[in-house]
Amino acid sequence: MDDSTTMGKLSVSPTERHSYSRFDLVKEQGFPASFMNINQRYYAADVQRFLPTPAPWIQVSRWARERTKKDVSIRLGAIAQNDFVLVELTHFHSFWEHQFYTSATRPGPFKMPGGQITQVPLMYQTRHFDYFEGSKFQAVVLPYSDGTSMYVFLPSEDSSLAELEQSLTAENWQTWSPKFESRLGRVGLPRFQIENGFDVRAALEEDRSKTGL
Repeated sequence: MDDSTTMGKLSVSPTERHSYSRFDLVKEQGFPASFMNINQRYYAADVQRFLPTPAPWIQVSRWARERTKKDVSIRLGAIAQNDFVLVELTHFHSFWEHQFYTSATRPGPFKMPGGQITQVPLMYQTRHFDYFEGSKFQAVVLPYSDGTSMYVFLPSEDSSLAELEQSLTAENWQTWSPKFESRLGRVGLPRFQIENGFDVRAALEEDRSKTGL
């Protein structure tokens, strides 16, 4: 890898994060006690009932701001009398040991899993990285500020993401990990957004079937 090589087009991801959960009830709900106990015990979920005023989204946004100390606005859709709202909030605190600066961000090509090329904002960094190149991939180490690291793997042009995933075994890792060496190069990572969701009704139904409620 030299200073003209762009590789590792993956996401920038903070390392230290805090998650908060909150249940808001429009009126008293018949949740199984075991379901609520698990959420409070293992996820420290707040269980609250919506006040008549202000608007529900304002109440939830205030809660988010109190937890994160950031200006957070959470918009909610229409809420019926028998509804409840589950809010999952993840707050990131610490980032890379070597920061990606906004001034080094510019549009660049990104190859999607289906093979199509799209333009995305890429954040670049040029310095010495711990680097290893296998027969079907390139890999680089991006250290976090807390002493941990992210290993970024990029399939070669004659390979694929599926082939790379199949090769990520414990045996191969034992062979590869000692081969990372410091080299000067440039890494470009696209900005990204993570979204997650799950079916609360399915979880409730499963709990109800186990408890007989």
